Amino acid sequence: MLKGTNYSQSIEIAMWVGAESKKEGDAMNVHNQNEVGRWVQDLIDKDDLHAFYGSKYWVRLRTEVLIEFKYECQHCKAKGLYTKANHVHHVQYVRKHPRLALSKTYIYQGKEYQNLLPLCKACH
Repeated sequence: MLKGTNYSQSIEIAMWVGAESKKEGDAMNVHNQNEVGRWVQDLIDKDDLHAFYGSKYWVRLRTEVLIEFKYECQHCKAKGLYTKANHVHHVQYVRKHPRLALSKTYIYQGKEYQNLLPLCKACH
């Protein structure tokens, strides 16, 4: 959870992000990996990946992931420590796997894995 916020406030933040006004590109289906991949690859080709990280799609998903994992760094948690996560890491790198840029999970050899992990600054 964000410092100074409770769970209800975090949900309100997520709802506010989700209620963001419509902008260019709203027609994109974020659940279609091919469509996402084309959009992200285009940003990579234009050397404008910053536009992805500033997009309403990423901001909304990032907030959702942080809330789902209670703002806990997953690497620290695996070591028995609690550290506030302030980053969401792509396990499958965006530049290498643009199709998975907005996917919480990915499947490898028939097994599903987390693609987006909340991490603290030190672990990211």
